[in-house]
This record gives sequence, C-alpha cells and structure tokens, in this order.
Amino acid sequence: MGRKRRLNSAKAKFNIKHALHPRARFLATQKETTEEPSVVVESTPEIVPEPIPEVTLTAKTPEPVTITPPTPIKVKKAKTPRKKTATSRRKTTKTTTKKKTTSTTV
Repeated sequence: MGRKRRLNSAKAKFNIKHALHPRARFLATQKETTEEPSVVVESTPEIVPEPIPEVTLTAKTPEPVTITPPTPIKVKKAKTPRKKTATSRRKTTKTTTKKKTTSTTV
C-alpha cells in the first residue's frame, strides 16, 4: 500500500482514538455547556484630569565633539610554508651483477 493511501485510511481510526481520550472528552463537554457570561456594568467615578504644570526649558550650548579617525588595522599576511626542494627519485629496480662461474676442468 502506498504512503498516501495508508495515511488516508488511518485518519478515521486515529480521529476516533484521539476523540476518546479523557482530556478531549472533557474539552468537548466543556464547550457544549459553556454559556456566555452575563456582563455586569459597575458605575465608575468620573476622573477629573489634573492640570499640567508648565515647564520652561533653557537651551544649553552643545559641547564640541571631537572625532578621532580610527587607527588602521594592520593585517599580517599569512606566511606560506617553504616549498620542499626536489629530491632525486629512487630507482625502482636494482641492477645486480651475477657472479660468473669459471669451470675448472683438467
């Protein structure tokens, strides 16, 4: 069975299973029994705004701001490792000389 088909056929099974859970039952019954709460209006005393005192501001002369240029950051170059000098290659085969035998015949 394909993945989509399995998921679709299992939806009903799991919807029932989850609906039978105690918390789901409680929430379902709570939604049915909830009524709109009655709105109680209480009289509130009138609020009188207090008068706002007047504030006078005096202007101050701004202090001169000295801006120093940022110091340049010196970037160190990464040193490259020394190149290895070429070495002579080893010979792959060794040449050996065979002993010559001398025959002694009398």
